[in-house]
Order: sequence, then structure tokens, then C-alpha cells
Amino acid sequence: MPGRFKYEQLVKYPHLSSVDATVWGKFIEQNPHRFDRMDYDVHVGEGISPDPEWEPPIMFMAMYLSQCRIDAIGYNGEQGTIIELKGRAMTDAVGQLLSYQALYKLTKDTTENLPLLLICEDIPTDIQTVCRKHNIEVVIISSNQPNA
Repeated sequence: MPGRFKYEQLVKYPHLSSVDATVWGKFIEQNPHRFDRMDYDVHVGEGISPDPEWEPPIMFMAMYLSQCRIDAIGYNGEQGTIIELKGRAMTDAVGQLLSYQALYKLTKDTTENLPLLLICEDIPTDIQTVCRKHNIEVVIISSNQPNA
């Protein structure tokens, strides 16, 4: 089964910024049964074309570090969902998700379009409209902390 990690809170998430990790932690709290397993920092695409005169380890590192990176892929059984996390979602989030979907298909040599999920604390109405047009699910997580 895909997914190297359990779908649960972690002390640190691979590749996620502190803002993204906070948004993700809130999502898990509010949606405890959404996924079974997770993959984080999923590399897709080819990355840069390195100089053929570079040593093989340097070529590999250059390509690996320049590949696009999906924040997370959540799985229910074998069905994966590409996830992008943002504090405030703007056009870049839409572009990232659509790019990741296309690059995932090329990298994994599949024709399957994985569903897209944008999780954020804030998103303008115009960007929500664009997401609906591209079948991107949007989940808005409250940035308010509960009163102690």
C-alpha cells in the first residue's frame, strides 16, 4: 500500500514550512479519518538538465533538488490525493496543483488524474472560483486558536 507515514500528527513533517505544518496539523485534527496513510515531499518531474561533464553524484543531486515537490499525497487504500498547503492561497497554489497533477502522471507513468486538494487558512473568492473550474477541492482551516 502506498504511503510511508500514518495519517496522524507528527513532530516534524518532511519538506513542510512551519506555516504549512500548522495548517496541516489543524486539518488532521479536524478531519481525523480523511486518509489512511501519507507521503510527504513527493518529487515529480525531471528537474534541471545537468551539465554532462558533472560527476554522476552531482548530476543526480542537481536533478533531485530541482524537481517539483508535492507537499503531500494522502491515500485511502490505493487512491491518492495530491495536497497543497498554504496559509493564504493565491494563484500559485492553483498552478502548483495543476503542475503536480501533470508531472505525477509523467513521473509515475500513469494516465490516472489524482484528485487535487488545497488546504489553507484563507483564500480569495476569485481563487475559489478558479479552483472549482479545475475541480480542485478547497478546505479552509480556521486560523483562530480555541480559547484556553
